[in-house]
Amino acid sequence: MKSDIVCIPCILNFCLRTLNFCDIKASQKEEIFMKIVKRIGDFSLEKSPAALADYATGIIKEEIGIEDPYKEEKKEQNEKALRVYPRLKEMVRDSKDKLKTAFMVSAIGNVIDLGAHANFDIEAILHDFANIEFAKDHFNDFRSKLRSSKTLLFIADNCGEIIFDRVLLEELEDIRKIVAVKSGPFINDVTIRDINDTGIEKTAEIIETGTNSLNFDVDELGEEFIKTFKEADIIISKGHANFEALHGKRLDIYFLLRAKCDVVARVIGVTKGDFVFSKFPG
Repeated sequence: MKSDIVCIPCILNFCLRTLNFCDIKASQKEEIFMKIVKRIGDFSLEKSPAALADYATGIIKEEIGIEDPYKEEKKEQNEKALRVYPRLKEMVRDSKDKLKTAFMVSAIGNVIDLGAHANFDIEAILHDFANIEFAKDHFNDFRSKLRSSKTLLFIADNCGEIIFDRVLLEELEDIRKIVAVKSGPFINDVTIRDINDTGIEKTAEIIETGTNSLNFDVDELGEEFIKTFKEADIIISKGHANFEALHGKRLDIYFLLRAKCDVVARVIGVTKGDFVFSKFPG
C-alpha cells in the first residue's frame, strides 16, 4: 500500500520514541531528530509506510550505531506474555470453536506494538476478550482451504505477541507450519535471536526473512524465504506493518491484525481499532 501524508508525523513520533530508548545525550537526540525531519521530505509517498519506517530508522542506526535499542524491552515482553500463556490456552480449551478462538487470541496479541504506541494493557484486553470480534472475517474461507493444504507460512510480527501466536500455531494440526522472523532487529519485531525459549520452535519450523527491514524488498530477502513465500499453500501475515508491506504482493494472503491507524483502516474498510482476519481483495 502507498503512504499517506499523515504517515509522516506518525513516523516522526515513532522516531522520537525510538531515540528515547537509546542511551544518548539530549543534544544528540535533537540533532538526529532534526536530520530525520529534513531528510524525510525526500521520501516518496508512492512507497509503503513500512518503507518510510525503514528509511527513518535507517537514519537513527546510521547516526548512533546502536543495533538493537529495544533488546531488553523485547525480552521483557516475551516474559510477560509467557506468564499469561496458560490462561490463553485455557481460553481456547474452554471455547466451542477452539481454532477460531485461537485466531482471536493471536489477534489480541497485536496490541503489543511499540511502533504504534508505547503503552498497552494486556490484562484489559484479556478482560474484554469475550466482546472482541473480527470486523472483517474470512475464517470460514480459511478453514475450508486448510483442509486441502499441506504448507502454511506464518509471517511473525512482535515479541510478546509471538506467544499469542504460539497458541494459534498449536491449534493448527496436520499441516507443515513455517514461521518467518526477521534476521535482525527492528523496534520490537521478533528476530531469529528472540525466538528461542518462546515455544514456537517446538511447534513450527523457523526461517529468516533474510533482512531486518519491514518492507520485504525482493533484493534484500533470503532465498529460503522467497521460495517459501511463493510455494506455501497458505500465508498468514501477522500485524500492521506486515499488512503495509505485503498488501498486494499475493492476492491470497490472509492478514491477521488490529487496524491501528486511520490510513490502514481506510484501506481495509474498517474502523481504527478493529480486529481483522481477511484476504484483500476479498
